Amino acid sequence: MRAVLSYFDPGKVVLFGSSFGGKVALHVGATVDVEAIATRAPVTYTRAFEKYRSSSESTDDLVVGIEPVFFDDLDSYPFESAAAEISVPVAIFHGHEDDSVPVEDSLEAVGALSVDTALELYEEEGHRFSRAAETRMRDRLFGWLDSLAQ
Repeated sequence: MRAVLSYFDPGKVVLFGSSFGGKVALHVGATVDVEAIATRAPVTYTRAFEKYRSSSESTDDLVVGIEPVFFDDLDSYPFESAAAEISVPVAIFHGHEDDSVPVEDSLEAVGALSVDTALELYEEEGHRFSRAAETRMRDRLFGWLDSLAQ
């Protein structure tokens, strides 16, 4: 994402990422000049991946699960480091019934941020939003962005 922003050099930037892309948006937004960061069901803390850590194993020619190098990289990007550097408003949208990324992680993330933060929880929505919830989230996101511009 940093390379794309550097190459295109846009004027004003708002980052949006969903799930693991939310992790990317939060970490990049902590290190580059952006107007705001918005995420849906962001991976903040690595708890969502812990169940895969022990199931990753290698044989001579076959990798089953996730390779350990992934976890080494993941561990090198703790949310606390990004949260300490984020200086722009953040919006987090999360499905209350998410079984991939615990909604509690977003609640904890809001508490760790020292910037204006909007959190919206969507009842009966999981990690992937229904069409109706997706539309509602986009409307709320653009409304939130408009309010920042005023």
